[in-house]
Amino acid sequence: MCTLAPQLLVDVNESSGTAAGASAFGCFYAAPTTDARLVSLTEDGPCTITVYQQAPSAVTEVRDLGQLQVEGTLAGTLPLAPTPTPAGCYSTMSTGDLFAEGAQIRFVGTGGSDLPAFSEEIEAPSTIELTAATPVPGQPHALTWTGAPATHLRYHLSNTTAQGITFVSCQLPDTGAFTLPASTTSWLSSDAPFYQSISRYNHVHLEPPGVDAVINLTVTTFDVGP
Repeated sequence: MCTLAPQLLVDVNESSGTAAGASAFGCFYAAPTTDARLVSLTEDGPCTITVYQQAPSAVTEVRDLGQLQVEGTLAGTLPLAPTPTPAGCYSTMSTGDLFAEGAQIRFVGTGGSDLPAFSEEIEAPSTIELTAATPVPGQPHALTWTGAPATHLRYHLSNTTAQGITFVSCQLPDTGAFTLPASTTSWLSSDAPFYQSISRYNHVHLEPPGVDAVINLTVTTFDVGP
């Protein structure tokens, strides 16, 4: 979700298939500004194609948020510890699963001088596995995936050349299948490897009164394609 305000983004995620693992992290991101590296931004159906001269980097800010933690995971309560790099972020890692489908995951922030306290619960989505061939630029690209539908589903596809990097981001209905049209894949280069992934997530968006920031909380399952 894009916003013109600074945001605290906290995500608990779990991957399946070839990239099994789990983590919880949070970062306070500065408000987005115009990036001089941006070459073009195009909408094509449910997909947004963004071309950069080089990969952009998100800017984080250090703010007084109080303590952050995630409750209701299979590992119990997970305090999110501040990370030295990048500053303004908090994280914890897990070697095992963090949640089962349908679990109620609670996000708790004690609040500080820059952000008020919050406590929100989100239902964990089902696991997801992506099946897709290697994309061919200028050709339709078929996707299928598994699992019960959730509130949101997003597919990412990108590749990088010496001239720049192209991101394709598609917000899709969670119906188990979708085909990207040739008009979308035509933005990609055949001279570079591809990265593709799919994410299923449930989400809460908060706009605390009286502060110049929003809070986005997500519980995510994802898979990385071939």
